[in-house]
Amino acid sequence: MGFSLEYQNEDDAAFGWQLRKETERLRSAFLEGAFANEGFDIGFELELQLLDKDQKPKRVSLNLLKQMNSSYVVPEMYASMIEFNSKHFSITGGGLLKAHQHLRALWRYCARVCRKNYIDLVAIGSLPTFSAEDINEQYLTDLPRYKKMTARLKEQYPDSDILVSRNGTCNGFHLHFRIPAGRAADYYNAANIASAPVLAVSGNSPYFLKNHLWQESRIYVFESCGGKNLRQKGRAFLGDHYVRRNFFELFQENLKFPLILSALNTKTPDPFWHLMLHNGTIWRWNRPVISLYGQGPLHVRIEHRSLPSGPTVIDMLANALFWIGLTKAIGDDIQNYMLYSPFQRIKHNFYVAAQYGLDQPLFWPRRGEILPQTLIVEHLLPLAYEGLKSLDMPLALIKMYLGVIRHRACTGQTGSRWQQNFMAHHPGEWSEMVKVYVKEQQKDNPIAEWDNV
Repeated sequence: MGFSLEYQNEDDAAFGWQLRKETERLRSAFLEGAFANEGFDIGFELELQLLDKDQKPKRVSLNLLKQMNSSYVVPEMYASMIEFNSKHFSITGGGLLKAHQHLRALWRYCARVCRKNYIDLVAIGSLPTFSAEDINEQYLTDLPRYKKMTARLKEQYPDSDILVSRNGTCNGFHLHFRIPAGRAADYYNAANIASAPVLAVSGNSPYFLKNHLWQESRIYVFESCGGKNLRQKGRAFLGDHYVRRNFFELFQENLKFPLILSALNTKTPDPFWHLMLHNGTIWRWNRPVISLYGQGPLHVRIEHRSLPSGPTVIDMLANALFWIGLTKAIGDDIQNYMLYSPFQRIKHNFYVAAQYGLDQPLFWPRRGEILPQTLIVEHLLPLAYEGLKSLDMPLALIKMYLGVIRHRACTGQTGSRWQQNFMAHHPGEWSEMVKVYVKEQQKDNPIAEWDNV
């Protein structure tokens, strides 16, 4: 979502001083128990693409946002993208059903506005009708944040004008999972462990510029946008080790990264404004977040960023619940998982899942190398069920959403597989594939139920 930078001045030295000061203040806040130590809830950010009549990206986001006039719909980096936001919903009771209804209602409203302008709205991990000509800095959204970020990335990374523009092809479904501060390190480590099998069964981005890369190509493309394999350490990554003692360690590590945005806050009283602005330019697949607004004590969240946009609302919420259930269950037994799961194995799992989806084995503690479909159906779905049950989520909702994952795992039909099957039967028909995808998406049936064309 980002911060508005229209009224701030840039000053690296002053920003760096504020950043170090706020990082030390954060250390004290954790030591003094200033963060909320109870409660679980979720929110989300969903990135979508705007399409013209030929299923190509349509770069009119700022004009459409004026017409939509909703606080829940905001611009994104690329001018053919918009982003849906949500408030936070409780996991207990019927909170997830409310989140589902909120997302569907918002989508329908925005789709109506788009249709009045002869535009389609699609949630897809990577839009395959992008061409090389569409990957250009001139198509970034005309807002100060993106201009400043692009200019600084150019200074720090070779060819960053190309790399940053590639980010416009990537669309994610980002979860915000609020967790008790006292268990934040445990659940953060669990979130990293859970990420690979969830990603394996959730892929929806097999193509980039009409070429097959990975089952979830966003991971590859976005990490290249973040400077991976260039002179400095990449800014998009899973991590290199478990959090050892405290969630604070992640923010301390952030000090090692060069500044991308250095706007000084002169208007708001948030005690960690500069710290969070800098944190927003470091794209961990599980990003640590601390609260900035609201009543009561500060709270902590995990922003889970590796899931793709689409194929449907029910698919995305099923992915979310699968990850949350696994994170809760693993986090409640984290010492055993860490004992039998070296972090390098977890990291390897993540990239195997992104590259191969359900087709290559993952390592799992006490089970060794095992194909994801078998692992998910026989072990991880029951584990996620127990995790969600411990959060007092209604059993009927748990069964409904996890049933979507079970069906997808059993059939092997992820969003990526559906796209690949279409192209195998209709070589070169990229626009037609997107057209059929949009039509199926509007029915809101889970991807495992789509016709295997």
